[in-house]
Amino acid sequence: RPLYCVGILAIILLLSLGHEFFWERIQTILPDEHGEYEASAQSRVELFVIDWEIAKDHPWGVGYKGHASVASNYISEGVLATKTKKLAAHNSFMATLVEGGFLGGFLYLALWSWLAMTIWQLKSLDRFGLEESLGIYRAGLGTALAVLFICGMFGNYSNAEISVWLMALVSSFSVLCHRFVHESSMVNLAK
Repeated sequence: RPLYCVGILAIILLLSLGHEFFWERIQTILPDEHGEYEASAQSRVELFVIDWEIAKDHPWGVGYKGHASVASNYISEGVLATKTKKLAAHNSFMATLVEGGFLGGFLYLALWSWLAMTIWQLKSLDRFGLEESLGIYRAGLGTALAVLFICGMFGNYSNAEISVWLMALVSSFSVLCHRFVHESSMVNLAK
């Protein structure tokens, strides 16, 4: 029940404290009075399709940071808003798929699957006496990973430092939790 109260409080705070600019940006996902979508939102859908075409044409990938140079061959003038005709992927998975090929895309999905399974499996340690504070940290770490994954659907965070730190933290946190449970069980056996 306390978590529901925190969730309701968070929604109330967002609704009451959200900056006007935030609400203006949120309105861009809806069509205007003529049924037209804002250019940025519509271009993301078109970029997704373009990235898929690039991935199909380059199954082994275009190389690290190669998206911008290759994308210019696929992007029409209507999609591109800049004069440089270079554009980055607006999705972490598609960026990895284009730059690393289908193998890179597979490894990206495998890594995120491992992260989710690791956090999920740490929940099972509660019945073996995992300290409550570690359970709270686990929930925070899982939430941070979920936020990073969702943000990665709308921007390319594959090279962001936070990605590396969170992934390393999951690995070390898993070792810490398993060690705590093992040491607790050894102490209980000694008694």
